Amino acid sequence: MVYNKKIERASSGPGIFAIIFGALLSLVLGVVLAMAYLVAKPVEVVKELPKEPVKGVVYYIEGSSNSSKARQWSRKRQMLVGTEPAELVFVEDELNAWIGSVMTQGGPEAKSGAAAIVPNVRIYNGTLQVGFSAMYEYLDTKWTTALQTSGRFVNTPEGPRFSADEAFFGSLPIHRLPGYDSFMIQEIILGKEIPEEIRRAWNRVTEATIDQNSLRLVLK
Repeated sequence: MVYNKKIERASSGPGIFAIIFGALLSLVLGVVLAMAYLVAKPVEVVKELPKEPVKGVVYYIEGSSNSSKARQWSRKRQMLVGTEPAELVFVEDELNAWIGSVMTQGGPEAKSGAAAIVPNVRIYNGTLQVGFSAMYEYLDTKWTTALQTSGRFVNTPEGPRFSADEAFFGSLPIHRLPGYDSFMIQEIILGKEIPEEIRRAWNRVTEATIDQNSLRLVLK
């Protein structure tokens, strides 16, 4: 009788739980492969968006680092790292000059002799974008990917906090993933050791506001 039941189960095919497990496994595998494809999918690094953006293409627009527009950054930097209360307004050129200076000259990568990956800042339409791009090569294929996020500051009693509205890793929209947290994105992009100068300066900031094309900081 037991032998007959085993034969009957074998002939009737897999059970419902085996079917569900197989379907879920296929779904998870499909999602993982789709995410890997989007991460590896090249992004277009441009100076400005084209008049007719291509559907499905993720663009990475780098912020300006024009030295002629960043002449005041050194003076503002001294005020930022000082001890006196102040209110400062930065354009993206000044921020990129400051970040580039401290991260390539005094950052951990410079000390180890490794090439520094320097974050780039862009300010547009009241939004702050932070990110960086990198070129990869495998066999005879080269492609560019980028990690980027954009959003605004939320001023809290503990100080300003950046709230990311969008985040992309390559062509993968991280902000659409379950469990997305904007603070996690900050840790990913600034996950490397933050230079002490920037850390000390930011601890003095009590209010951060993004205007149309500038960042206003109130220092205590």
